[in-house]
Amino acid sequence: MSAHSEGIRPGPVLASLREAMRPIAPLAGEDRRYRLDDRLAHFQCPALSLALIRDGVVTEAAVWGHAEAAVARTADVETLFQAASMSKPVAAILALQLVREGRVGLDDDINRHLTSWQAPVPDGAPVTLRSLLSHRSGATTVRFLSLSPDAPRPSTIDVLEGRPPAVNAPLAFAGPAGVQERYSNTGYTLIQLLIEDLTGSPMGDVARSRVFDRLGLSRSTFAQPLDLSTRSNAAVGYERGEPMDGVWRYQPQLAAAGLWTTPAEYARLLLAFRQAALGKDDRLLDQASARAMLTPQGGDFGLGWILYGAGDGLGFGHTGSNLGFRSMARLSLRSGDGLVAMTNADSGKHVYLEAAHGLAVLCGWPEFAPRPRQSVPITPAIARRFEGEFRFDGDVAPPLVLAMEDGLLRLSRPGGHGRVEPMGQGTDGRLFCVDSIFSLEAVNPAGGPARELAIHELGNGEVARVFRR
Repeated sequence: MSAHSEGIRPGPVLASLREAMRPIAPLAGEDRRYRLDDRLAHFQCPALSLALIRDGVVTEAAVWGHAEAAVARTADVETLFQAASMSKPVAAILALQLVREGRVGLDDDINRHLTSWQAPVPDGAPVTLRSLLSHRSGATTVRFLSLSPDAPRPSTIDVLEGRPPAVNAPLAFAGPAGVQERYSNTGYTLIQLLIEDLTGSPMGDVARSRVFDRLGLSRSTFAQPLDLSTRSNAAVGYERGEPMDGVWRYQPQLAAAGLWTTPAEYARLLLAFRQAALGKDDRLLDQASARAMLTPQGGDFGLGWILYGAGDGLGFGHTGSNLGFRSMARLSLRSGDGLVAMTNADSGKHVYLEAAHGLAVLCGWPEFAPRPRQSVPITPAIARRFEGEFRFDGDVAPPLVLAMEDGLLRLSRPGGHGRVEPMGQGTDGRLFCVDSIFSLEAVNPAGGPARELAIHELGNGEVARVFRR
């Protein structure tokens, strides 16, 4: 573990966390804790990087593990990680700056201000900056596939049209704006184009001059791909315990997922925004604009930020998920307490949630702690209902195998992560593991072996289904 950035060091809280990681889905009445190093190994996650925020100050930062496990390259607090969707609030701040300057209105038809391209918006309510920032534009959810660093560079319009050299599906709208919340990366790519059209500069340059330089964030960058000198202290992403193919993957969708940064620098961004919302610092935004970003828009989102709680308990932040990287950030508006966590593995959400739950206990943050689950015994009838092999449609991922062993129903994934997880059943009827972000629900009515299982992810609802082989 090392830390050497701007005087921030690991302190007593993060030192204690090394022996005090907590389960993702704890059982009621149980006081279980884990060693951090063991959890990195268990989840095949090379590194966890953390910044701790107390009373509006970044008080501690620490890193455990490797930026690149294959060559034992140790990570430190200056090691860059892909922030993934934590990029979106940066784009939102840029957009609100342009609103403040009168260049665009939050509720204007977006096509009125696009000069290089026109969005294929549906009939009905216009697509606005407000609806795009809050994921209520009707834009579909498109999976972005990163590119090899030596691949041709798609433009922002290439990405929006889904044309080569981009490798994603085009921007499309499933319905009129404002009807429902639908998370959309391409919606944020449209915001990226708006920023570029209104400023006449690439997204990365605008973020550098308007955000990073103002806050002194010297490590943060939207450079894609990273240059050779920067790569020397940047994390390599891992999938299923192996480094990603191509290693330094290129993310052309900058506003949606292109930021490289450190937890300590992202924490300073959170704090500068909080100061703006409190009317104490206008380097990023005036107070009215910051407060607009914290106003619920009918779902989990404000304008750019995910919102947690309300009133005196209001918090804001975001999570991130790119190939080989998982990250999260959260800050209480009132207390100025929070954390930023970054990992370089597809399993990193498991690690950072266990760390966050450990910090919830160490710091006395009940709003960060999960509600303990009640478990019911798995009877032979329940076991027979779930036992078997379940495959994803098209075999896009390793299957799930549920089998009784030593009196426990266990889940394994042949060809997957290699872990075997003992399952419990909650009072809601879903199978869960205290160490997993996922739970399983039988889709067909009660009685007889389940033919189909819905997979639910903590915080994201149903994410996939598997079918009995």
